[in-house]
Order: sequence, then structure tokens, then C-alpha cells
Amino acid sequence: MEQDKLKELLRRYYEGLTTGEEERQLREHLSDPAVLSCFPGEKYLVSLSATVPEPSDGFYERLTDVTHRKLNMSPRHRLLSHAATVAAAAVILAASWMLLNQYGRQAVKDTYTDPAIAMAEVKSILTDVSRKMNTGMEQLEPMRKITKAPEALGEMSRINSIVEDNLAKLRYLSRIDNGNGRN
Repeated sequence: MEQDKLKELLRRYYEGLTTGEEERQLREHLSDPAVLSCFPGEKYLVSLSATVPEPSDGFYERLTDVTHRKLNMSPRHRLLSHAATVAAAAVILAASWMLLNQYGRQAVKDTYTDPAIAMAEVKSILTDVSRKMNTGMEQLEPMRKITKAPEALGEMSRINSIVEDNLAKLRYLSRIDNGNGRN
């Protein structure tokens, strides 16, 4: 079978559209190692059984026993179960009433009673946000100002040579002083 036909059959298999005969053909072709090497992810299809086994004897009865078990509670346990349910509902209702009663009185109020003050505060906040968003958006300096850097470096070089000359004189004086102190 050509690879394109095999790919189409695999696509149909994964969509659940293949017949039993097509699935048998698919398993047969994939059992060939040369074909399986082109589809290494489909190795598990070769090991799948063509037939689904029937359930064992008594399977449905055992399943019904597990899923439809009758709950046998004593009257005392049944009464306790109902009492616990009613108590839990009462606690939830009481807590809800307390929360709504406490926070219901403190309904959301305006922060500012004067609209002019509120508008000024809004403008202040929006201006601050805008300023922060526009940080770093300034226009870059023109290139001609950057050409001044070599001149500044030349000035620094001149200052460095003056400092080096002064340090050399101090080193000379230091050597003379150390020489006199030894004698």
C-alpha cells in the first residue's frame, strides 16, 4: 500500500471512520517492519487485538451490585445524617445573613463628594500614568552633538598627561626622601 493511502487510512482510523476490514488491513500493513519504520509512532496498532473480548459470566450482575448498592442505615444514623444536613444549612444561612447585614449597610459610596475634586484627582492620575508611559520616548540628540566626544576625549588625554607628570615628580621626591632616610 502506498504511504499516502496508509496516511489517509490512519487519519480515518483516528477519526473513528474505518471499518473492521480497513483496520485489519492497517494492522497487516503496519506489521511489515519496512512500513512500520516510516510510521514509528503507530507501533502500538500492530499489537492491538482485532476482536474485543466478550465480558465474563456474571459481569453485569457484579457491575450492578457495585453501582446500585442499597444504603442500609439504621434509623438513628439516618436521623443524625438529616440533622447534620439541616445544621450545615442553618450555619450557611446565618453566616450569609451576617455578612450581608454587615456589608449591606456600608454600600459603596463615592470617594469624593465634590465632583470638581474627583475630576482633578482623575486628571492627576491620568497625567502621572501618561508621564510614566512616555518615559524614554524623547527625541534622540542630533549626531553632530555626538561628534563633540572626540574633543572631550582629547581634553581628558591632556589632563591625564598633566596628572602623570605631577605624579612622576612626586615619585621622584619620594625616592629622594627614601634614600635620605636610609643613610
